[in-house]
Parts: sequence; C-alpha cells; structure tokens
Amino acid sequence: MSFVESKNKFDKQNAHRDFFNIFLPEHLTHNKEVKLINRDGSKNEQYYKWQFLFSIVDSKLFSKDYIGTELHFSKGNKNSAPLKIDAVIFDDKAWFGQYEDYHLHNNMEALQWLKEHILVVIEFKKRRFKKYQRSMG
Repeated sequence: MSFVESKNKFDKQNAHRDFFNIFLPEHLTHNKEVKLINRDGSKNEQYYKWQFLFSIVDSKLFSKDYIGTELHFSKGNKNSAPLKIDAVIFDDKAWFGQYEDYHLHNNMEALQWLKEHILVVIEFKKRRFKKYQRSMG
C-alpha cells in the first residue's frame, strides 16, 4: 500500500471520530487515547500527526518498533525544561529500553545512546489558512 493510500485509509477510518487510540509509545506510556478535533469541530494538530504516523507505518515505510512520540530530551542545562519532540524515528528498535533507562534511572549513557541513534526528528504544526492569508495581504 502506498503512503497516499494509507493516508486515505486513515481519513476514512477517523475523519469523523473525536478520539484515536494511538499505536506508538507516547513518552513512557502505551495505548493512550488522543483527541483529534478542536472545539469548533476542525481537525487539530494531533489528527495530522497521527494521520502521518499511521501512513508511514501502514505503508511500511517505517516499522512502528522504531518510532516514539512526545519524547522528552534534556537540553543540557539542569534548570531548562526538556525539549519535547512530537515524533522521533530511531535506527534501532532497542530505543525504548534506552529511553526508559534514561528517564527512570537518569542514565546519561542511555541519553547519549539515544542521541546517536536518532534518524529523523518530526515536529507537527497546524496553522489556520486565514492567519497566512491576513499576513500575506
């Protein structure tokens, strides 16, 4: 199945749903449910995030074993809030064990391992077209 076919499959299954049961780990949790729509009924950033992630897994571009969502990484300064990344694709499926070791045991070697095995970092943003239209004149 192609990426576009998988995207269309996601839309068909979820376009009218308020919530989605995620199939990838989110930070340290599994099997979480996320909201897909805003109060006004429009699709939110989570919709597009999970549409994309579903599509790359369903189309077999990447295995779900290599992908984590809402991952928290230290910026290096003890007083700084962690960097929260929407999705990360790693080159080794052992990433989740390393991620747990870093967060649950403050293992800095595990953090270094994670940094060395990142393939892709993904950040999702949904902006309303009207904002662009106004700013463009």
